Amino acid sequence: MDKSLDIVAKCPYICFDIFIQMKKKKSPPAKSKTSPEKKLKPYANLEESTEMDMVMEARVGLYSRPAYNQMVNYIDKNRMAELLHMSGKTLDRYKAANKKLNPQESEIVLKLEKLYKIGIEVFGNAKEFNEWLLKPSYGLYQKIPNELMLTSAGIDLVYEAVSRIAWGDIS
Repeated sequence: MDKSLDIVAKCPYICFDIFIQMKKKKSPPAKSKTSPEKKLKPYANLEESTEMDMVMEARVGLYSRPAYNQMVNYIDKNRMAELLHMSGKTLDRYKAANKKLNPQESEIVLKLEKLYKIGIEVFGNAKEFNEWLLKPSYGLYQKIPNELMLTSAGIDLVYEAVSRIAWGDIS
């Protein structure tokens, strides 16, 4: 018989106590009874987030009210609705009900937040960055960044262009 099994057979109460202590260490945190809006922190540590973090956050889905409240500082309601491929009225209904956005919409919101964070850092404020978004960009083959932002890949291209500007490359 194995020595470890022999010890278990001789000391069942000690092993049970050790098992209970190990179980306590691994138990998940208790769920709070706060509203989803208070629990959701999709924009925390955005600069430290990886692409995988974004994907996992988007898969779960963001609640529309905190997402809207965060982005309304940078983008007007109609533009945000256009970027999410929905009408302004639908966006209003989502916000009123605090409905979860689907993974694609959540991904767009997360990418826009990341884009605006670097854009404001590079251009100084949201107004200057929004003005740049309306002008053809050399780094984007003279395309207007705002028009490219209708797709997830377009947001990535605009993000890369702003990143190049941050490093001193002319875009």
